[in-house]
Amino acid sequence: MNKAHILLVEDDGILACCVQEMVTRMGYVVAGPLASGEEAVAFVAGNRVDLVLMDIELAGPMNGIMAAEAICQATDVPIVFLTGYSQDPLLEQAKIASPYGYLIKPVPERELTATLAMALHRHTLDQELKQSQRALVESELQYRTLADSGQALIWASGPDRLCTYFNKPWLRFTGRTLEQELGNGWTQGIHPEDFDRCVQTYVTAFDRREQFSMSYRLRNARGEYRWLKDDGTPGSTVPANSSAISAIASISATSNRRKQQQNKTKSAWKACCGLISIPPQIFRNCSTFPSRKQLLSPAAP
Repeated sequence: MNKAHILLVEDDGILACCVQEMVTRMGYVVAGPLASGEEAVAFVAGNRVDLVLMDIELAGPMNGIMAAEAICQATDVPIVFLTGYSQDPLLEQAKIASPYGYLIKPVPERELTATLAMALHRHTLDQELKQSQRALVESELQYRTLADSGQALIWASGPDRLCTYFNKPWLRFTGRTLEQELGNGWTQGIHPEDFDRCVQTYVTAFDRREQFSMSYRLRNARGEYRWLKDDGTPGSTVPANSSAISAIASISATSNRRKQQQNKTKSAWKACCGLISIPPQIFRNCSTFPSRKQLLSPAAP
């Protein structure tokens, strides 16, 4: 078993010997005892230390609190303070160093055993949490890099339905900044005719935590509306009681061409109808509908 290394910093020689014997009986490797803050800082910098058992009221220019602050700034070693008074005003100052515990001198062995064991365990958990957070940050960075390097338009929302992320292709497409798109800002680019349907589809899927697929027109950086096919799904990494949704919106060129052609046909027909002012009753009987040549020919005298 790998024994933890405990650094004892105590300027009272008799108490230091007593504490050293107790810590040794617990099975730890004891370094020291050291009598000053300066010695403690120098020792931690060059040696393995898993925990520092530090007297707050060390003699000399650097007391225990100052030494603990210096150690915490340079390393991630946990500190447990020793103090002679339970109401010592220095205890309030000691909070700056974020210690893992306090012990009142003279220290009972059972209390010392429990405090050291819990401090070391808590520090192990803190280390694991920090590693998980670093891994999460790295994973998110890799995802964003991958999302930004492709052509798909990607967004994500939080549990309040508000969008929290848009990748760079989306921002290039809309010609807007991330700040402008966040929250509900992105809806400003939806075509007015598609707005209600689009929002209703999103809100319904969000509340039910269901996948959805919808097509709508979104204004691009040139001010033109382009058809998008937006496929969304609840995020797989969020808690079950969360409503976060992520989605991929990809431009469908075929759909765009089809919609554009349909719009051109409708526009030409409307223009023709407006030009020749066809009475409504003509449409009721297509067999009597005159040809375009007849409609444009001059009326007979």
